[in-house]
Order: sequence, then structure tokens, then C-alpha cells
Amino acid sequence: MSLKITHRRRRWSKDSHMNKGYTIISVFATLSLLGLFLIPFIPLQLINDHYEKSLLVSFSWPHAMPSSLELQVTTPLEGIIRTVQGVDHVSSSSDYNRGSITIELDSRADLDRARFEIASLIRHVYRQLPPGVSYPEITIGNSNGHNIKPLLSLQLSGHKSSAELRRYAETSLRPMLLALAGVSSVEIFGGRDQEWQIEYDRKLANSLKINDTDLTKMLGLNEQRTHLGWINSPNGSKTSLSLAPVSDTANFGDLPISLISKKRILRLSDIAVSQKSEQPPMSYFRINGKQAIQMIILSSPHADQISTGRAIREVLAKIQAESQPTYNVDLDYDAAEELTGRLSQIKWQLALTLTLLTLLNIVCFRSMQGVCILLSGVLANTFITFLILYIFQIPVDLSSISTIVFSIGLMGGNLFFVYRNYHRYRINIGILSLLGSSIMAAATLSVIWILPVESRENLTEFATITLITQLLSFFTCMWLVPAILAQFSLRTYPRPPAPDAIIFQLNKSYFRALNVVVRYRKSVLLVGLLLFGLPFFLIPPEIKADSNLARTYNHFIGEKWQNNDMRELSNKWLGGVLRLFTTYVRQRAARPSSEQTTLHINAGLPNHSTTEQMNQLIARFETELLKFTEIRRFVSQVRSGQFGSITVYFREPYSTGSFPHLLKERAILLSSEMSGVDWNIVGVGQGFNVNVNDAGSASFTVLLKGYSYSQLTSIAQNLEARFLLHPRIQNIDINNVPGVTFLKDLQAFRIRPDPFLMATYGLSQNQLTEEVRRYNTRPEADLFTFHNDVRIGIRVRPKSNNTLDVYQLYNEPVGISDSSYVKFVSQNSLVRERIAPTIRKVDQNYVRLITFDYLGSVAFGREFLDRSLDSLRAELPIGFTAERKTSGLWESEGSKHYLLIGVSLILTFIIAAVMFESLRQPFALFGAIMMSYAGLMAAFYRLDLPFDYGGYASLLLLAGLISFPTILLINVYNNISRTEGLPPLKAYCLAVTQQLQSILLYAACIVISQVSMLVIAPNQVFWTSLAVGICGGIISYLPVIVFFVPTILLPSKNQKVTSL
Repeated sequence: MSLKITHRRRRWSKDSHMNKGYTIISVFATLSLLGLFLIPFIPLQLINDHYEKSLLVSFSWPHAMPSSLELQVTTPLEGIIRTVQGVDHVSSSSDYNRGSITIELDSRADLDRARFEIASLIRHVYRQLPPGVSYPEITIGNSNGHNIKPLLSLQLSGHKSSAELRRYAETSLRPMLLALAGVSSVEIFGGRDQEWQIEYDRKLANSLKINDTDLTKMLGLNEQRTHLGWINSPNGSKTSLSLAPVSDTANFGDLPISLISKKRILRLSDIAVSQKSEQPPMSYFRINGKQAIQMIILSSPHADQISTGRAIREVLAKIQAESQPTYNVDLDYDAAEELTGRLSQIKWQLALTLTLLTLLNIVCFRSMQGVCILLSGVLANTFITFLILYIFQIPVDLSSISTIVFSIGLMGGNLFFVYRNYHRYRINIGILSLLGSSIMAAATLSVIWILPVESRENLTEFATITLITQLLSFFTCMWLVPAILAQFSLRTYPRPPAPDAIIFQLNKSYFRALNVVVRYRKSVLLVGLLLFGLPFFLIPPEIKADSNLARTYNHFIGEKWQNNDMRELSNKWLGGVLRLFTTYVRQRAARPSSEQTTLHINAGLPNHSTTEQMNQLIARFETELLKFTEIRRFVSQVRSGQFGSITVYFREPYSTGSFPHLLKERAILLSSEMSGVDWNIVGVGQGFNVNVNDAGSASFTVLLKGYSYSQLTSIAQNLEARFLLHPRIQNIDINNVPGVTFLKDLQAFRIRPDPFLMATYGLSQNQLTEEVRRYNTRPEADLFTFHNDVRIGIRVRPKSNNTLDVYQLYNEPVGISDSSYVKFVSQNSLVRERIAPTIRKVDQNYVRLITFDYLGSVAFGREFLDRSLDSLRAELPIGFTAERKTSGLWESEGSKHYLLIGVSLILTFIIAAVMFESLRQPFALFGAIMMSYAGLMAAFYRLDLPFDYGGYASLLLLAGLISFPTILLINVYNNISRTEGLPPLKAYCLAVTQQLQSILLYAACIVISQVSMLVIAPNQVFWTSLAVGICGGIISYLPVIVFFVPTILLPSKNQKVTSL
């Protein structure tokens, strides 16, 4: 009876397992199909913009200097903003004509509530601000500090005037585009509106006691409409009744101004001439030297940019067909097109990866079962990943798709490993090893969430999707692979077995080599340690402190070890690849540009220059650029008399060649012919990622803080004088602003009138200011009116007084009465001063940044700067600080980055100790990870690649990738030692013999996915350094697991074994 019961139990267990397998396969298939159907509904964007809890308060004050703006507007606003609960940091920037305040809120603060409180406080304090200050505008700020990339950029041209082109864009194109789903805003640049210009006779107006204020007031009354009430009709409708003047804006001359001697009405035509014309050119916008209107279309935060771009192009095609030949709309930039092109590359990369993995499966296993498991596992993982992204509303962009494709190699390696070991060990060892490695990968990647803000923003998306795919890979290997193997028995093609003699000889040779390695384990460990490197080269030459320990160190170590020839020898022979990596690899945190190749030509003139003068400079450059057929187009912008720029775009065959560099040199040569102009010519994009003209200079930044801006300016000038004494320092900028590559110094004339003379004639300072103000043409219209439903400005100005020069101030008197004029301005009272272009404050402390270039080694430049700052700090008054501002991945809070790598390794060690219930075996895993890091650093050094965020991600991810095969090999070794009672050396040799093919397949899968990325999409930001780092670590891991790990894993006192 017992046999029957046992048989029934086994049969029931088998049927139950069959039913369970069908259930598992059905669940995975259902989730995969659901994820596949939801892919079209996931919004896809080119780049996700990261927003933090921050607000931006912006305001303007025409013709106000930064010092006046900061004192009278910025400081009062900062004071009330600091009283709001939840405000963490407040920083401000006071510029010429405008200012802004950035408010960073605490993570627990309510953004809407803080915005409402700040708006209420601004409403109360606005009445206390000076006249002419615009009402402060509150917007949600972008935390990463970069401009949001537009969805599309359009150029509108035609046979109409620029005013008519702009009106057509505002009244016809903008409403049609804003009506489309996914479009958030449409911005229009270029073009000049028409306005009424009224020029009056200044002397005649003064004799009649009339000024421009009186004229403006009368014009305003002429345009005023007074609502009288409503008229009720018998049918129940209401009609508005308003009182309006009879005079029309088309006939300003008939407008009555005043009554002369109670006999004659003075009209505007008696003292002024009115004409309708385009506004004076305050800016220019041209494409290939021709006038045009630019339209920038921005998409909604969570809109699908591909579908939105397709809808916009359909609307534009319809408009183009209806409006030709009057208007012509050209597509300048299309983010959806760039997104589609990058997706095409990702598709080819995915196809190449799956093809190579399938071929590898067929060659190694010759089984359709293995191909089925590979494809079903990868597809299930991918589609369920999209399902999770849709459910949790995780933003998806190109980086997200690339991360999923990158994870396919990791999935394939896990599936190969589990599939090959399933028949030998069933579910226990392979899945437990994968579980342990998944936990280690999660632990190492979790440190990304405690990185500094900038690093966290660049790596959070990658870490999140990688963790999702790794977790799904574990569940696929634990449930789906056994279910497929239990349910389906596909045809297996027999593989010709290798001759037993060859296998025996290979095992025998490896056993002998392993015996030698273990016998000389100390030498092998020493070689591995020296290969990785000892950080003796990081020992400082001296300790700058007044203590017994510092004096002892400087006497015995600093003088006798660091400052002799032994230092060079020790660094060379003991530093290993760690010294090569730290010294020679360019550690760069800023992402190189992956955009199209462009050349930016920026020009700057003093702040008293006119727009026409800047336009003449830009036009001269345009004439030169029209000669080159390699240029696709160039966009010229003259924003003011102080700033002008040209952006050059290249045709595709020439964008990545030598022509962009040649054109840059030609532009620099042409700019040298124009004296008195500050030029800034830089290249951006893939064609300029490797600068063939790089002189090897290093840039440094000094951060100064203090409570007095005048004293801070004196300190900055003092430091500038010290830097000028050094022959290797160039391009010193004491007014640097982060994110602004080109900033002009400003100059202003300050009038200091004689107070005795002003008191004698009873003239106040406000009267003098108003009189001087009338000389200049105001940039904005005095008032606005509507004519034929079109908003038109009205500008009132004296005749032939478009500009103000120093001669007029010296020689033309100021009217103090109807018939009295006095000259208040003399050469002694008019002083020309240099003013700061911007005043920055952080938490109500003034901030100044000083930048300079050092021609030479970065280490020497850093050493010189540290010495200069040490001497400066001894002279600084209390409340002022000076420090070197670092910007590299390892320099900017670099100790924290190093510390977090160490924390991830400690977490890996603890998890391994819990799994193995041993302290020795985790050291073997730790040694394998460190030696793989040596391979990673050697790869970056050999290929001379920048170590950016992709390299840092490969450091964290490599620990989890290395742990899976290492944990599995150690588990197999432990299992053989327990079950078969073999000596440690022979047990490890047998474990390596059994798992070597699995380890090679695992490494091949990972390398294949990375090589596919490098072949299809080379020189991609982040991904190239990630692929190179992982390939270098995985390739170096193979000899480490065979020869280096046993020196740590095997006990030192072994039973002597001479043969298998």
C-alpha cells in the first residue's frame, strides 16, 4: 500500500506541476500582451525635463542699472520671500533692465501653497517699489538650469513686410497650433509692429507750456472709452452704450490740445507731425541673410512628441498649400524627426543584439528549446517593463528605451546561465545565485539616490529601469524558464562531443596551473595588488597644520620620502592602473553634446552702442558665410546694441569632418580684424566633441562670498591682479555667471550736478532726471490704441532727438521755467564709470565667480590656485570667504562619490557573508570585483575616453554583474565539497570545469549587447563610456575567476593533491 500511495503522490505532484506551469506561462503571456498593446499609449519624448520644487520670480525695470535694481527691487522681494514657510534657499540675479529670484523649497513643502503665499506678499509690497518696475511674475522653475528643448522651430517668410508677417503668425498660425493636443506654447521672434510716431517742436511746445507728458495725456483721453450703461430692447436683448471721441487715430492732427487766449484752439497738427511707420529696429532676426519670423513650439510635459510633431506637420502642410505664394513656412528643427532617427538606431541595435544572442545559443546548445527560452524570456521582460512604466507613470524618453535595450544583454546572460544549470542543479543553485546577485545589484545601484542632485538627476532614470529589468529577469528565470522546460520538449540537435582525451588534457593542464597558483598564492596576491595599485601617490607632500602630528609627518615623510627620487619610483611601480586612471583619464561630469554640429559666433559691444552698429558687424559676417556651400543655413540675431549672435548649421557630409574646425578658425581670423568688439566663438555638437585645436588648458573657478558687494569687488580685483602676474594664466573673468558663456562689462555716465545751483533755481533731482530722460528715445511706446482690431503703439518724442550724446549734455541748457534755461552738466560733473553687468546673491550673501584658464597641467594649476587662496584668506575680513569651485564628477563633492562606491562594496560584502555564512568566501567575491575594476580603469586609460556618468554607472553596475557567476561558482564549489568530499583544490578545479562554459556564455552575452551599442550608435554620450567600462571589467574578470579567485577562496593549508 505504501508503494501505491507513493506512486499516487508523485503522479499528483507531476500533474500539479503541469497545471502550475500552464498557469505561469499564461500569466506571463497575458502581462506581455498587455504591455505590448500599451506601448503606443506611452508618451515618448526626446529628453525628459527634471523639475524640482522651485519657483522663479522675474521682473524688469527699463534703463535700471544692476546696483539700483538690486537695492530697490531685489532686496525687498528677497526679504519677504524668506518669511514664507518651507523656503530652503533663495538666490537672485540683478541684471541690466531685469532681475530674477530663484526659490528652492523644502522637499516637504507644498508648492502651490508657497506660490500663493509669495504672490500675496508681492501684491502688498509692489506698491512700495519704484515707478516703472513691472509686476513680478511667478513661474515654476526648471531645476536643471537648462532651457527646455523645443519640439519644432519654424521660419515664416514671404513677400510681405515684417510687421505683416508677424501679425499673420500671431493671428493665424499661433491659434491653429495651440489648438492641437500636446502643444503647450508657441513663441514668436522677429518682425516689427507698426506704430504712430508723433514728433513735436520742442521749442514751440515749451513756449506754449506743453511737454510730452501733456501730449501723452491728451492722446490717452482721445482713446478712452467711457461706459454709460445698457439699453434694453423690446425683444429682451441688451446693447452697450459708450461715450467715445469723434476723432479717429488716422487723423491725429485734428486732436485739440489747449485753448490759446480764449480765441483759438491749439491742435496737435500745429506743433507736431504724426506718421505711421514700423517701430525702430530694437532687434534683427535673419536666416541666410534674409529677414524672417521664427516660431518656437513647445510641447506639454507628458505629451507624445512623435504624434504631436506629426499633427503639427499635417497642419503646416495644409497651411503651406493654402498660403503660397504669399507666405512660406520652413521647418528649421524637428525634435520628432531626431527622435525617430534615434529610435531607428535603437531598433537596429536591438535586432543585432537578438541576432547575435540567437546565433550564440544555436552554436552552443544546438537546441530550439534554448532559442525559445531566450526569445520568450527577453520579450516577456521587455513588454512587462513597458507595462510597469505605464502603470506607475514613469516618464519615457530615448534614455529609457536605450536602457531597456542595454538590459537585454544582461537578461540573455541570466537566461543562458539558468538554462544550462537547470538540468544539473534544477532550481536551487542557479536561482539562489541569481537572487543574491540581484540583491547586490539593487544595493549597489541604490546609492545613486543619495548622490548629489546633479549626479542623481543624470543617473536616476538609468538606475530605475535597470532595477526593474533585473527584478523581472529574476522572476523570469525562477518561474517562466522552469515552466517552459516542463511543458515543452522541443527538438535538440546532437552536438558532436569533444574527444575525451582533449578534455582530460585541458583539465589536467588547468589543475597543474591551479596547483602552482595556490602554492605561490602570496606572490599572486601581491601581483594582483600591484596591478590594481596602491594609493601612495595620493599621500600629500606636507600637512599644513600647526600640530605635533603635522610637524612629525612633514619631517619624516614629507621631506625624506615625498621630496626625493623615491617618490617617482614608488608612484610608477606601486601606483598600478589606479594611478594611470587617476592621473591621465580626463574625468568629466558634463555631458559632451550629442546634438547636431553647430558653430556659435557671439559678438558684444559696450552698453552705449546702438542696434544698427551691432547689425553692421553681424552683416559683415553674413557676407563671408554666404561664400561657403558646405553651410546648410545660418541664423543671425541682433538682440540689442550690446549682443549679437550667428548660429551656423552644416550640411550632413561636412558636419563631422574638418570643415567645422576650419570655419571656426576662419571666423576667429575675421573677428580679429574688427577691433573694439568682444568675440566668443564656440563649437557645439558631435563635430566639436573632439577638438583638434585643443591647447590643453585647464579652467578654474574661484567662488567669493560676502555681505558687501563693494568690498567683494575689491577682493576680486585684488585676486585678478595676483593672477595677472603668473605667465600661464589667461582669460581672467571676474564677472562670470554660471550657464552664461558670454557676458559684457557695462559702462555708465553718472551725473553729479552742483547742489548749490539746483537749490538756487529750485530744481529737484527728479526734475533733472525727467529732463534728461526726454532726450532719449524710449524703447517702449507711450500708449497703445486699436485700429481695425489691430493693437498699435503711439510714441511721442521731440524732433531730431533720437539719441543723446555727451555734447548735448555739455552744451544744451535745461529748461527750469517758461523762458529760463540753465546748463547744469559740466565736464567735472559727468563721470564715466564701469558697473557690474550682474549682481548675484545666494541666501542674501553676495556672490562673485572668477574664472581663468591655466596653460599647463591641471595638478600644477590646482596647486597654484590653492596657494593663492591660502594667502588671500589670511587677508579677508570676517564674513568673507574664498574657495575653489570644482566642477568635475570626482571633484564636485568627489569624496562623497568615492565614499558611496565604498559603501556599495561594503553592502556587497555583507550580503555575500550572509549568503555563504562565511567571512572568507566574500573576500573572494570582493577580490574579483576589485580586479574587474582594474580592467575597467585600464580600458578607459588605453582608449583615452572621458570618465563621465556612464563610467560611474559601470562601476556601480559591474559589482552586480560580476557577483552572479562568482556566487554560482562558489555555490557549486561548496556543493561539490560537501557531497563528494573532495579536497578544496580538486573541488574548485571541478567546479570551474563544470561552469566555465556558462561563465563564458554569460560574459559573451553582456559583451555582445555592449558591442552592438558601440557598432550601431558610436560616440553616444553616457552609453559609450558605460559600454567600454562594462566590457573592460567583464573581459578582465575571466582570467581573474580562473586564477586569482582561488588564491583567496581556497584555504591556505590544503591536503596535498598531485593529480586528478
